[in-house]
Amino acid sequence: MKLPFSFSLPKKEEPEYFLALLLRDEKATAVIFEEINGKIKEIGESEEYFSESVENSSDEEWLNVLDKIISKAEGALPENVQTQKTIFGLKENWILENHIKKEYLERIKKISKTLDLTPIGFIVISEAIAHLLEKKEGVPVSAILTQIDKKNITISLIRAGKIARTQTAPIQDSIVKTADDLLHYFTDYAILPSRIILLNSEDSDYLNQQFISHTWSKSLPFMHVPQVSILPKGFDAQAVLSGTATQMGFEMLGQDLPSKKSKDDESLKEDKESIDEAKEDIETLGFLKEEDIAHIHLKKTNIPESLEEETEEKELATFSEPSKTQVSKNRSAIQKNILAFLNTAVLSSKKIIPKIRIPSLPMPKKKGLFIVPLILAVFIAIFVLYIFMAKAKVTISIKPNVMQQTQAVTLSSDSNTDFSKNIIHVDKISVSETGSASTNSTGTKEIGNKAKGTVTIRNISTNAITLSSGTVITSSNGLNYTLDNSINIASNSAFQTTPPTQDVSVTASDIGSNYNLPSGTQFTIGSNSSIGAVNNDPFSGGSKKEITVVSMNDYEKLLAEIPKNMESKAKNDIAQKVSQDMGIIPTLTNETITGKHFSKNVGDQVSSVTLTATVSYQSLSYNKTDLKNFSLNLFKQRIQNETVGTNGISFSLTNIKENKDKTVTADINAKASLIPQINTKNLITQIQGKSFQNAEAAILKLPQVQNVSITLSPPLPILPRVLPRIGKNIDIIIYPSAFKMK
Repeated sequence: MKLPFSFSLPKKEEPEYFLALLLRDEKATAVIFEEINGKIKEIGESEEYFSESVENSSDEEWLNVLDKIISKAEGALPENVQTQKTIFGLKENWILENHIKKEYLERIKKISKTLDLTPIGFIVISEAIAHLLEKKEGVPVSAILTQIDKKNITISLIRAGKIARTQTAPIQDSIVKTADDLLHYFTDYAILPSRIILLNSEDSDYLNQQFISHTWSKSLPFMHVPQVSILPKGFDAQAVLSGTATQMGFEMLGQDLPSKKSKDDESLKEDKESIDEAKEDIETLGFLKEEDIAHIHLKKTNIPESLEEETEEKELATFSEPSKTQVSKNRSAIQKNILAFLNTAVLSSKKIIPKIRIPSLPMPKKKGLFIVPLILAVFIAIFVLYIFMAKAKVTISIKPNVMQQTQAVTLSSDSNTDFSKNIIHVDKISVSETGSASTNSTGTKEIGNKAKGTVTIRNISTNAITLSSGTVITSSNGLNYTLDNSINIASNSAFQTTPPTQDVSVTASDIGSNYNLPSGTQFTIGSNSSIGAVNNDPFSGGSKKEITVVSMNDYEKLLAEIPKNMESKAKNDIAQKVSQDMGIIPTLTNETITGKHFSKNVGDQVSSVTLTATVSYQSLSYNKTDLKNFSLNLFKQRIQNETVGTNGISFSLTNIKENKDKTVTADINAKASLIPQINTKNLITQIQGKSFQNAEAAILKLPQVQNVSITLSPPLPILPRVLPRIGKNIDIIIYPSAFKMK
């Protein structure tokens, strides 16, 4: 039987996979994401740092780093599936007028061809971050986006959601100080946003305290002290995916965007009714291991937790005059508070709790008679739990006292480190680099042809004369010519009417057109007045011009330049030879040129000359621990009631020079961030049981304390802000922390 209609199951769409490659200042990140039915989600991610920076890395390093992170990220793909379609997340300075700059585009094309990638577009990372922040917060963002890497800081000024300017600088004394200095590039703006957003910091809590406690330069145009917030790790990758989804018309899954609450009474009433329904369900449920029941029901009803708290506060505000409806609502709210607090307390003990059913509390007909005892019982239970279970975290921000010291030292490869003699042991490291250098020729030389002609020589003496080839004759204007051949001229006699003559060809002694003499010019031959010469025809062929040739100065210039040309590569190669706990003296102590070859000789007529040579470089490496301990030793006698903050010692070597006796001397410039010694046990004894206000006041009296933050867990807004009376429930954290000196 043929049915009057066709019937078929909907065809399931096959997923498509894409690759996003983020190229940051010092690292690359690969993100694999899946698209199905117009929705995308991240399924794999990997990142890797370059040895220096993405710009200074060779094509080989690009290939190795990108191939490594793509392979790791593709581990999340189904078997026999690879990604080719690629979106590139790029730095802002790689883009000019919405196009990738030529030098970077060529590298991207080359690496894409090698790795068999198909580029389908690019996104500027900082713009993607600003877009995602706007999407999350609901308004265009104005802030100072601070991207922190291992060696560099990049600051982007975001104004009304747009990137106004971006600057990058290497980290110097400290991250915060470098950021302060870098912000001076933005002082042409009348006002800077009083909000700093940190991205990709390794030590988020410590760095956050550093930025919060930092005293910003007065010349920076902040309206007030900037607030500091930290973006979660991987936010840049999420921003690129979000931007990709927007551009491709896809929906981004797994993105926690805040719901916008409606403030009008009508929608608030609807949300409140949904919350009441969720509360009624709580009465019949128990605890689940490592789950918060209140959160489960909020998720099921899709009610924002912030709106739950707002509605609950309105209910408690009307509790003073209870009606039957209000009593029921208040009862639900109180039960919900008990459940949330008990659940937190049970989970914090890390014990496996079976499901517990909480029965509905029976209410007598005259509910008002029992509401007061019920409330008292609830508050007593909460108070008891608060006394024994509540924990406090006290975060103290210290402003370090910076101390500086300079000491001359000897860097010796023949002696061990000896602090008493100011000797630091160093190791010699050598590398050889082969390269070339070219320069324009600067020498000059005159070239041309000599004039030629024929003269008639007469002899008026009574003796025969023989003139050999090369004999010099001089013209009446002082120019010299030489005979091309030898000649014999017979003697003159009284019977001859004219003296004997002989024709001979001559050549000018030098080049130049001034030797082209006219006919009839008289010549003399030495000091002999008995003979003379004249040219019956003009001389011709003389010419002269100036040309550019290779000079000795060109040779010397190339010999001075070629070591400088390869110095940067030599330093990089030397750095590759030492471990991370070793440092390199920034100045190369010895350079030797060997195997040199010039493309042209001195005097050759060419526009440029090239030198190819091998240069041997030598540098010195030191143990960072030696210099750090030496710096600590400089401050040891000056420190009394203070300690050195973790990572609070910095040092640099300056005035490095090699002496005639082959020893190398330098100055160590040491800087220490000192913090006061705080006995945390005594401090806990002083503040336990005190109100937050009194505890903060007591702590702020301690030397160098800048800021105090106290948090209570679990937070109970209905109870006073008081620290636990049990000292072990108080945890004190000091930023920056300290270590003991040896």
